[in-house]
Amino acid sequence: QHLLKESRNFAGSSIFVGDVVVFNDPIDSKTERVRRVAAVEGEEMVSINENDKPFELERGACWVLCDNDLVKPKVSRML
Repeated sequence: QHLLKESRNFAGSSIFVGDVVVFNDPIDSKTERVRRVAAVEGEEMVSINENDKPFELERGACWVLCDNDLVKPKVSRML
């Protein structure tokens, strides 16, 4: 799991933290996924595992989470 450490707003961005997005699963392109945006480009992510290094989301990327425990994946995804 990763936690959002720092947030920056980018002018012109059309996706915001808290938005719900639909996208094709990167492994099975015929399957659509519905997720909540947890972080957007430029935000720094910090793992709860101290061995992982912090990283910043690249331009055009966002971090999404699954809110439904019945279908929750084992890992979060970066789009």
